[in-house]
Amino acid sequence: MNEMDGSASRDELLKQAVDAFCEAWADGLHPDPEEFCREHAECGPELRERLERFLFVAKGLRGATASPLPEDFGQGLDQAAELGRELGDFRLIREIGRGGMGVVFEAEQISLARRVALKVLPSHLTLRPESVERFKREASTASRLRHPGIVEIYSVGDENGTHFFAMEMVDGIPLNRIIEELKGEVSFPLTGDRLTDSHLEAPLQDRLPIEKNDQAGSSAKRGTVLKKITYIEAVCRLVSQVAEALDHAHNAGVIHRDVKPSNILLRVDGSPVLTDFGLAREEGLPSLTMTGEFAGTPHYVSPEQAMPRRKDVDHRTDVYSLGVTLYELLTLKRPFDGKSSQEILGKILAKEPPLLRSLNPLIPRDLETVCLAAMEKNPDRRYQTAHEMAEDITRFLNFEPVRARPTGILTRTLRVVRRNPASSAFVALLCLVLFGGPLVFGIQQQIAKDRINKALLLSRKAEERARSLDNVKTQLFMLIFNTLRTSDPAESGSRFILVSDLFREMLIHMDTYLSEQPELLIEFKDLLGPAFTSLGLYSEAEPLLKEVNEHFHKQLDGKHPRAIKSDFALGHLYRLQGKLDEAEEFIGHAWDMSRRHLEKDDALTLDILIEVAELHRARGEIEKAKSIFKEILAAQEKKLGLDHPDVLETISKQSKLYRNPPDSEYGERLIKRAYEGRKRILGKDHPDTLSSMRDMTVFYAQHNRCAEVESLYQESYDSHCHVLGPTHPDTLKAELFLAFYLMSCERFAEAEAHYEEVIKQRRIHLGPEHPSTTMAITLYASFLSDLGRIDEAEEKFRQAEETCITRHGYGCQTTAVTLSRKARSLANHGRFDEAESFVRGHLDKVTADLPIHVELEKSLVDIAKKRAELKDQE
Repeated sequence: MNEMDGSASRDELLKQAVDAFCEAWADGLHPDPEEFCREHAECGPELRERLERFLFVAKGLRGATASPLPEDFGQGLDQAAELGRELGDFRLIREIGRGGMGVVFEAEQISLARRVALKVLPSHLTLRPESVERFKREASTASRLRHPGIVEIYSVGDENGTHFFAMEMVDGIPLNRIIEELKGEVSFPLTGDRLTDSHLEAPLQDRLPIEKNDQAGSSAKRGTVLKKITYIEAVCRLVSQVAEALDHAHNAGVIHRDVKPSNILLRVDGSPVLTDFGLAREEGLPSLTMTGEFAGTPHYVSPEQAMPRRKDVDHRTDVYSLGVTLYELLTLKRPFDGKSSQEILGKILAKEPPLLRSLNPLIPRDLETVCLAAMEKNPDRRYQTAHEMAEDITRFLNFEPVRARPTGILTRTLRVVRRNPASSAFVALLCLVLFGGPLVFGIQQQIAKDRINKALLLSRKAEERARSLDNVKTQLFMLIFNTLRTSDPAESGSRFILVSDLFREMLIHMDTYLSEQPELLIEFKDLLGPAFTSLGLYSEAEPLLKEVNEHFHKQLDGKHPRAIKSDFALGHLYRLQGKLDEAEEFIGHAWDMSRRHLEKDDALTLDILIEVAELHRARGEIEKAKSIFKEILAAQEKKLGLDHPDVLETISKQSKLYRNPPDSEYGERLIKRAYEGRKRILGKDHPDTLSSMRDMTVFYAQHNRCAEVESLYQESYDSHCHVLGPTHPDTLKAELFLAFYLMSCERFAEAEAHYEEVIKQRRIHLGPEHPSTTMAITLYASFLSDLGRIDEAEEKFRQAEETCITRHGYGCQTTAVTLSRKARSLANHGRFDEAESFVRGHLDKVTADLPIHVELEKSLVDIAKKRAELKDQE
């Protein structure tokens, strides 16, 4: 019993000694460990081991120790063993960082076998309740935030009094380290990839949207996002993403209060992550910072944080700190520096930062304005939210005017005077003594003259602006007035006027009334071009879209969203016209630019990618089109939901790839999903719903299931005529399948009238060589063949075949349909040798990888079956 009492007493003494050492260390005394061990010799060698463990974690957290450690002190501690030890479910691997509130280790979470970053509160800080509370609050605060730009917290734990929490292991480096490396550069300009070290570059596989010469073994292009943009653009993107992450935190009631480069990590893909919420404060909770205690890093704190009598700060303090970070990234210099914290804080309160362009002349004025607006000393003149700052940066990147306004030299001077009234008054008095009173009168007289001249100049400019504005208003009024006069029955001779006629009238009057407003004129043409395309008036849309495209490429950079959009609009039109080579040129360029300069899930990016897939489909590259559509649909469903109109549009287009066995069942499900969804969300008369209805008629016609939808053919055609007009390309599609249905009902005269009308209108609006026109001729030829009108059918087949071979090529689906139908027509009339010779002649000209090869092989099988059936009958 006495031995046990002695052991307990010794353990108590050991605990008291360790606590005393840790508390002294926390108070900044830093006692000599060797001397402390000698003074507490009764604790034995266990005391030295405990102190070694403590110093392993604590050393370096608060700068150099007051007294140097003996060279041999701590050598008894096996650091490898220390790093291999476990804290709860975590095994320490290596130290990766230190800060005022903890040591960060790379660790393995044993139960999930994953790498995490484990932040550990040093034991000396556990003696202070406020430190423990602050550590816990950091974990609690950050764990509530879910944003790709904020480090994710996994779990919080406490093992034998050691507090820790696990967070996402970010593969990246802090911005402060990147900035230090960049300071070694000779001069500006820098390129975007200088934001990353070579060990961080993660090449991304470039996918070519359209593979003209897809040769085996060709090396794919590789590169990184940051290599393709300028340094300034890369910095703007980075800071904009951090601003959005901050805005997310602010909306959740969290103020970071320590935004700085060292707390922003750059991932290998170039995206930033905001970390270290150790000083963060949640709105509605008391601050853990005592009155007069400084929170934050001196160089990056806001003026309200730097005040001697500090008051509560709000989320705008983070906006200021992010502005300082942007300043340093752009100039590689901090706006305020000094030999001590007090000197730096004094400059933050009293001085204006040097203009960015004086340090880096390559910085555009608008970007300088954005940065200085974020760093306004008065929070009320600052960006009121981080989102506002991100929006202004985005406007700068999009070549749009920023909302922030530059601060004039007079305003900057007055601010200095207000902050330094004594020194400013002394300077003014000195000038008065030196230059005397004789100049005062002359100066006052000159000031008066300048004011009068300025007032007159402003008055003239205001007058000119008013006249110019009145002129624009008058021109716009006359444009609209003369356009709308067309709707007057007395003018048009009709009670009703088509939208297309109104657009044509507007186009006629635009050049007259907007001739002195070229920018406004191009805006109207940019609206009318796609409008004519939507109406199926392709020949009228083309010159407008070409003019707009040339304008934007001349006035803007090719990577500007408007230039990219104009490429897309023109490429889309060329595909609808059947000009696939021209379409490929413009869509390929639009895809290349959007992939480099727009977000992956941007609406325009996805629209362009859909057009890429449609081009592959038009060229018969079905598997490539299927793969792209699956990627698009997955991205849209994740972003927009299952029933969004854009998702249903993608499904409708995707269904066209699955109309033939063995995919036809899946294709039918896609068609029905698009039709039912559009009818429910958009209404039964919406053009998109009619498109899905037409798809159903096409599908059932291809599979000879006409009886299932007898009324659907006529309903589809009538609805298209009512909504889109009788000559719209989509209406003509519906009319074509109505003709097919009427033929199946043996109403041959009605069917023939519809076939001839479709061919006539397609020749007028699409041209005689358009694939849709050729397809209509082929179907009409089949119709004539089935009626036994052989000579007429052969003439139509000859026309269609000649157009297919000379214009469309063997990769076009229309060519496959035309050749296979002609072969079937010959076989149906007992001309088997001629049919076989015809098919084999074309088979010799195509490669096995083209879809038409499969169609022609099927035709040979059908001819053989037909020949066998005839022999059996004989």
